[in-house]
Amino acid sequence: MNYFSRNHGWLFATIIAVGLALPLQAFGFGWKNIKKKATSSVKSTKKKKANLNKATASPADYEIKSVRFSLKSLNKKMQKDAKWWANVEKNQYWVASDIKKIKKNLERIKKKDPNYSIADFQKEVAKVEARLATAKAAGANKKAHTKKIKKLAQEFRRDLKGIHAFWILTDSIKRQGRAHSNYTGKKKMLEAIAQLKPFAALLKKCRSTYDAAMADPDAWGRLAWRSIEKADRETCKWDLSERKQILLGYVLKRIDKADKGSVEYIKTYLKNLDSKGSWNYRVDREFASLDKKAAKDREYWKPLLEGFGKELPAKKFTAQIAYWKQHGKKAIAKAAKKSRFEKGKKRDSASLKLAKKSLKKMGFKVVKGVNTGNWTISKNHVGIPLDRYIGNRVMAKAKGEKFCRIYEFTTTQTYSGGGRWARGRTISSIDDQSTYLISRCR
Repeated sequence: MNYFSRNHGWLFATIIAVGLALPLQAFGFGWKNIKKKATSSVKSTKKKKANLNKATASPADYEIKSVRFSLKSLNKKMQKDAKWWANVEKNQYWVASDIKKIKKNLERIKKKDPNYSIADFQKEVAKVEARLATAKAAGANKKAHTKKIKKLAQEFRRDLKGIHAFWILTDSIKRQGRAHSNYTGKKKMLEAIAQLKPFAALLKKCRSTYDAAMADPDAWGRLAWRSIEKADRETCKWDLSERKQILLGYVLKRIDKADKGSVEYIKTYLKNLDSKGSWNYRVDREFASLDKKAAKDREYWKPLLEGFGKELPAKKFTAQIAYWKQHGKKAIAKAAKKSRFEKGKKRDSASLKLAKKSLKKMGFKVVKGVNTGNWTISKNHVGIPLDRYIGNRVMAKAKGEKFCRIYEFTTTQTYSGGGRWARGRTISSIDDQSTYLISRCR
């Protein structure tokens, strides 16, 4: 029992071990063979493919691959919008560079493999070139358009300068109801009137050219028109007939004011004559020939209305003549009654002689004269005399005048030193602003 159990147990174990080992060995052997066969099959396929490529490969294979790669990139760029293509500095430059590169490769393909067809490549390149040419043409057109817009803006500025005075004066009148004091002179008004024709030409250009230029988006984008102030741009919307009437109304208003002023001018001097008895040398000459003064006033204002194609009304500036005829002579006679030649003493005959001589040179007939008051001495800060002054009153009569005139002069004598005064004297002169009293000759 023991023997059987021992021998059969070993046999049983051996059989089991061999049964397990054989399938494992068989499996291992089979996997190696399968793997070997699969690897051999792949290598065989690659070898066949390599042989096939070798048989069909072109000598220009590298250039062909390069062209295909570049065209693939360009086809993506063909989908970009016009804004992308408008970029000359960057996008157009690289597209042109790629096309140049492709064309070089196509030339190499021709040399390396004359039998290889590049027609499809050339068609694709032609499409890209056409798109690039369109973008360049659009850019050139936009550049030319921008240049034109800029030129128009410069012309508009020049035209604005041509109507500067008209624009300022009429705009000031319209906004304030009156012109600014700096622009109310005749010269400024004449400048404005002279610009009526240039302004009409500007408005015509506005309608035909400038309005469209101002509304152009490219103009604003390039700052050609944006730098022009809005107030200036609004000039194109002005109504010339309205502005012309504004200026004409202002001119007529100024002429009316000047016409009334000529009468007020006479009234002022007659009032002064009535209260003080004094008169003016310049006024005397004007009133002596008031017809000439009125004619001069008319000539002064007439060009303003002529600029509008109108004539100065015949009655303008004639009211001063009528007023003078009615009140002038009476006022002078009244003043002459009031004025008196105040008596004085002849303290310095040399000074008085000099005053009389001055009037005689002017064609007056001297009636009488006196010194007024005593000498007045001026001194320096240490009390040393410098000059002395004495007044002189002289009555004289002008040729053709009914009444006499009373003038006052000041005579100056310089200190010579040592208690002595210079022999010579100077005297104040008579000019257009010198006043005198009208008095009866007695």
